[in-house]
Amino acid sequence: MTLDELIAELEKLPPDLVVDGFNHAHSYRGYYDQLAFEPACGVTIKSMLDECRYAEGRTFTGYKGGEFLMDGLTDCWLAEWGKLGHPIYPVWLRLIVREAQIKEESSEVERLRARNDRLEAAAKWAAEMNDCVRNVNWMRVKDAGHALSNALSALKEEGK
Repeated sequence: MTLDELIAELEKLPPDLVVDGFNHAHSYRGYYDQLAFEPACGVTIKSMLDECRYAEGRTFTGYKGGEFLMDGLTDCWLAEWGKLGHPIYPVWLRLIVREAQIKEESSEVERLRARNDRLEAAAKWAAEMNDCVRNVNWMRVKDAGHALSNALSALKEEGK
């Protein structure tokens, strides 16, 4: 994938999406006249795009020396400085994007599960409080009934 192709693909993606992608452009160890980016975890699409734009039109020093201009037709690799790596393909971009989306969806599912757990706990507490209130009211009615019964018995005793 050339630098222009990589930029075009990154421009199509959500800029705030956090992926396991790349950062730090440099001359590739395998072919000094080609561009490499270091693998990086937890970077945004925007930061990757910024790094690509930064590299375009810049001159980088090769691993064993020499100066190499990187333009839009330069092939791109994923590799640490001074090491061999892998070419960047569109399928790799789709993979890291989908992986990030799955992580986001999983996080959302976990957030919803936690919210559901809190709602269930609140509902259980409310039901327990309702039972307590019902029991307190029943005891009041029961106590009032006993008091009324006692009062009626007392009236009957007076009337004899």
